[in-house]
Amino acid sequence: MVMTYRLTPINLDHQSWKRSKVKQTVRVLARDCADARSQAMLATLELEYQPDPNPGKPSPWKLPDVTSCEPDTSTPLPPPGQVVSEDGTHWPLRLPD
Repeated sequence: MVMTYRLTPINLDHQSWKRSKVKQTVRVLARDCADARSQAMLATLELEYQPDPNPGKPSPWKLPDVTSCEPDTSTPLPPPGQVVSEDGTHWPLRLPD
């Protein structure tokens, strides 16, 4: 079942955040937290530093000790295929090449 998940940075001192310009709470429609984390990572991939200075290092959105993930019942719902930040910015989901 698809529902809204909220991902919140909980350790902004972690080195993985150096790769991301998005350092705020985001909301996304997903099947579960793993799916929500993947969508947040894919939506912000374009914003992360390229080329990757640390290949193989996970995105901060994939690390449970760096970013929390929990169901979110607030409204409005985020649009399908988009990650919405707390400031209202929308990022479309980017599928990997």
